Amino acid sequence: MATRIQKTWRMYKIDKNAHFERLEARYNQLGNFDFTDVKYCTNEKIDIDDKSDIVDKSVKFSHDLEGIDGDMKDFVDITTLVDGTYRNSSIFTNAILLWYNALSKTDFFDGACKKYVDSGSSVYWDEWLIDIIERLKNDEKVILWGNLGGNKMLYPLVDMHKIVAFYDAWTKYNIVESSDESEEENDEEKIVKDMKNMSFNPNAKTFVPDEISSTKKRTAEDIILQLDEKIQRLLDMQYIHNTPIYYAKAVN
Repeated sequence: MATRIQKTWRMYKIDKNAHFERLEARYNQLGNFDFTDVKYCTNEKIDIDDKSDIVDKSVKFSHDLEGIDGDMKDFVDITTLVDGTYRNSSIFTNAILLWYNALSKTDFFDGACKKYVDSGSSVYWDEWLIDIIERLKNDEKVILWGNLGGNKMLYPLVDMHKIVAFYDAWTKYNIVESSDESEEENDEEKIVKDMKNMSFNPNAKTFVPDEISSTKKRTAEDIILQLDEKIQRLLDMQYIHNTPIYYAKAVN
């Protein structure tokens, strides 16, 4: 009942203040008739070529963001130029909520959470997780903000072990990823090193295509010698290597 009365009183104050603001605006309009009358309002089209009269109404944001942290200390950060689901903090909150709701944590960061890991937000996760765990250890409540005003409240007794588990899994995932990348780099370095150490037979004959022999007409003796070599290879395959011989018959 007390909550309802408090909300009603708050709405009454808001309506009352708005009512006075509207009255003040009305008084100003009547008191400044020479400036607020409709006949003094113009609706002329602006010449596009005459850009001197055009006022730049665009909103610009500074690259640096000045603020005060929870310890009332000034800090300078980089301005976030995206909003909603694309904010790094929103993506982090979604990853935490996904961890809470996931039935299986196997291959979590390579599976269900892969899109959040690859979004670019994950470069801040270590710093944020360490700060959250430190605050929970100090019995502080932590609010994780999502998009559209959504948020997740973390409590020291309820959420500490869940956040620590997420941080441990995230740390192990990064260690495995780093070791895999190191192994790939070592393999590539080994291949390059082997190629550099590769030596060729200095006594090997240089291959030069014989264009004349390819166009030279074969004699009957050459044909008989080639057939004899072919038959000998087939016999070796059959009797020495015990390999079956398949014959093909030309169909006219």
